[in-house]
Amino acid sequence: MELEGLKVKSTSYGVFDFEAIFIALAKFYNPKVAVEVGTQQGGSAIALGRGMESGSKLFVYDKFDDSYDYPPHGPTWASMNVTKRNLDEAKLNCDVEVRKGDVFEVHENHKSIDVLHLDTGNQYDLLTDLLPLWLPKVTSAVILEGGIENRWQRDHGYKPYRPILDEPLVADEWDHVTFCRDDHYAMTLLTRIPSL
Repeated sequence: MELEGLKVKSTSYGVFDFEAIFIALAKFYNPKVAVEVGTQQGGSAIALGRGMESGSKLFVYDKFDDSYDYPPHGPTWASMNVTKRNLDEAKLNCDVEVRKGDVFEVHENHKSIDVLHLDTGNQYDLLTDLLPLWLPKVTSAVILEGGIENRWQRDHGYKPYRPILDEPLVADEWDHVTFCRDDHYAMTLLTRIPSL
């Protein structure tokens, strides 16, 4: 896959036709601080960063586990060096920090986040644990990978996370919409409901 002139091999969204949505969301919300957790090669971080202004900050996290083989690509396919190179070559206006970290720990690095992209797996159990850690820190919007029951979940036996969106943690403070490309690739946008 080529992301607007860059050789980013893949994203969890497949052929990255959600790029325009990420850019538009960043322009609409105008985040001073955005965080992406689960970046692989940085494709969606690049798209998010393309919509951000000079002086804003984009933090990009992944486990960058070189022991994981990323079939069929090999263990260095989504290394921290590859991700940093891709983000550097994108020449984004915002400041970018690429860090190694675990999604259950790196939330402690941030008190307030304007836009969060959680690309950590399209799984009910995982998001049930993650959302209470991250949602209280987000002021505007959360982008979640997925939101539909898809082939990947069925193939791996994972419960879809869609029911979480109707639970009080989300439903009481967040509106949501899911964008689907097909029965495999989707993203869900959570927007904080304004206080009255």
